[in-house]
Parts: sequence; structure tokens; C-alpha cells
Amino acid sequence: MAASLMLFAEIVVIQEPAKAGEQFVSSIAAALKGAEYRGTVKAVTLPEKDARALWLTYKDTAQFTAALEQVITATPPIDLYPEVPRTADLIFQVRNLLTRHLFLEIHVRRCSSPFGS
Repeated sequence: MAASLMLFAEIVVIQEPAKAGEQFVSSIAAALKGAEYRGTVKAVTLPEKDARALWLTYKDTAQFTAALEQVITATPPIDLYPEVPRTADLIFQVRNLLTRHLFLEIHVRRCSSPFGS
């Protein structure tokens, strides 16, 4: 399925309410990532339950299209390939947290001595 979508620069998935809608979007995103899709992917939530209900609200091609375009434009893309921190960067961050914690602990112990300085 994902192979047939590789030609498109942008893919918009309509996410219906509830858990099933979330699972559908997750499965599409995973398939596109697995196929190494490089275009833009958006999961839009419509002001109505689905596209049919949106059409029934407007019953006019121009109004329906405008409402759909507005939702698509306002929706941020899904990041299929989020940046993964390097191990060295993570170690540096942990070291900084530990150093700060140890410094604070030592400082608190010195300041809370019942005998004063």
C-alpha cells in the first residue's frame, strides 16, 4: 500500500475520533516510514465526524473544499523521522544533572547543619 503513495509530495490522512482513528494514523505513519517516504504527512481532524459529514454540512463544492483546505493548512506535519539524540549528548546531559544534584545535596547538607558553620 505505501509503495503506491510514494509518488505524492503530501499525504493527508483524515483521523476520525476515538482510539481507532489514532491507531489508523499510527499504522499509516509506520507504513510510510517503513517505505522511507520523504514527503509531508498530515493527520487532520475535521470539524465533523468524517468527510461525508463535512460535505453534508456544506453541500457546496467551494465551501466544502475551503473548509477542508483550512483544516489541512492549520495542521502541522507528522515527523516520521524525529531526531534521535546521540549517546554522547545523553551522557553529557546525565552528567550535568548528576553534578547539579550532587552540588545541591552537598550545599543543602552544609547549610542545614544544626551547629552552624
